[in-house]
Amino acid sequence: MGALQFKLFSALCSICLIANAELINYLPGQPKKVTFKQYSGYIVTDEEYGRSLFYYFAEAQSKHALTLPLTIWLGGANGCSSAGNAIFTENGPFRPTKDGKLITNAYSWNVASNMLYVDSPIGTGFSFSDTSSDYTNWNQTMTVNENMKFLLKWFEKFPQYKISDLYLAGDGSGGFLVPQFGALVLEYNKKTDTPVNLKGLALGNLGLGTPGLAHDDYLWYHGAISEELYIMLKTVCSSVKQINESQHGNMSRDCQKVSDMLDEEIGEDFNMESFLMPKCVSSNSIASEDIIGDPCLSQNTLDYLNQPEVTKALHVNKKRSPKHWDICEGQLECRKSAYLIKNFGALARLLERHIRLLLYSGDQDVLNPVVETRKFAQMLAKELQLITLQKNRPWYDGSQVAGWSEGFGKLKEGINVTYLTFASMRGGSHFAPSTSPSKALKLFKAFLEGSSPAIII
Repeated sequence: MGALQFKLFSALCSICLIANAELINYLPGQPKKVTFKQYSGYIVTDEEYGRSLFYYFAEAQSKHALTLPLTIWLGGANGCSSAGNAIFTENGPFRPTKDGKLITNAYSWNVASNMLYVDSPIGTGFSFSDTSSDYTNWNQTMTVNENMKFLLKWFEKFPQYKISDLYLAGDGSGGFLVPQFGALVLEYNKKTDTPVNLKGLALGNLGLGTPGLAHDDYLWYHGAISEELYIMLKTVCSSVKQINESQHGNMSRDCQKVSDMLDEEIGEDFNMESFLMPKCVSSNSIASEDIIGDPCLSQNTLDYLNQPEVTKALHVNKKRSPKHWDICEGQLECRKSAYLIKNFGALARLLERHIRLLLYSGDQDVLNPVVETRKFAQMLAKELQLITLQKNRPWYDGSQVAGWSEGFGKLKEGINVTYLTFASMRGGSHFAPSTSPSKALKLFKAFLEGSSPAIII
């Protein structure tokens, strides 16, 4: 063996050893027959400041995993954990039960793709920094830059996925992070001989602060608030104004009065993430989970991820991780105003470069109503002069109407190509894969295949 070959062999062996060190041999309580590999650990994105992003990677459930796409899931712009939240409550391979066991999620997205979940920004979930100011002086630009560093260093650890088709995905507050991350990937590709093979973005129940129907309209149309309160929301202080004022810590007296009335009328047990979701109580039956989801899933996840044997199996840094893990109460002092920047331009640039975009929305979400997502899709289509290639029509999950979809695109080389797809999801919550797992997987598969969900039965 020549000197050059030996160096190459040694480098590859070193990479394998690092990756294997983060291989999860067994998650406490997991089902016996797990056919795919799981990895978790940290990527150090900045050694000088001691910044480390936590990840969980589930290879695709296929003998040919390397031929399938790689999807990165982000969703922590509001301080919530992308990894812990999405893995165990949305589209990951397992769901925790109240007795601390894991059951298989038959609708996990790693059925169709290799799935990489990242706790981002720094300070959410198990991600951390050795620089205390990072927890208070953080912004979206810094987050996106760290995500790009993460991706490139993760590829160093898992080089076999560097040539995979890449998709970026997220929901809710992920609408702040994913578009900017995608735009930065395109900028990186202009400057390198080894570009990242970005193919598309999938965004659910966007938290983009788009104008239009706010959640006060949704509550009124569903009979949840009085006419008196609805009029006050329209004339005195809208929900949008309340959010803006509260983010700057100076809520006016009028807005405080309206906010108090809203809290009183909708009740403390009402879940704004899902209009139909009941309160989690100990006697909840799982019989109706396929219809409305499990109201105790977040609590089960919280209990599971606070078990010492679980964090050990996930290779969590005990010294730097929070003593008590919480889905949305990490070390980051979240200031949403720092993330309320317009992503319209970023998405427009991505579409102009023929990066496909799926905008989906659960119709039971009160926080970011489905109509806002549809309006945002139509605004994008109009701005880019995309034509309607698929008129609004139902799409199906089996024999049932799963929602409605609409497709926009352009003529490319004599062929109509859909670049932008909007899809609603019947019964879907703010975190649609959690409450409508079968529909969400069906939609995700269609997107990866470049097909309209409306033509797949």
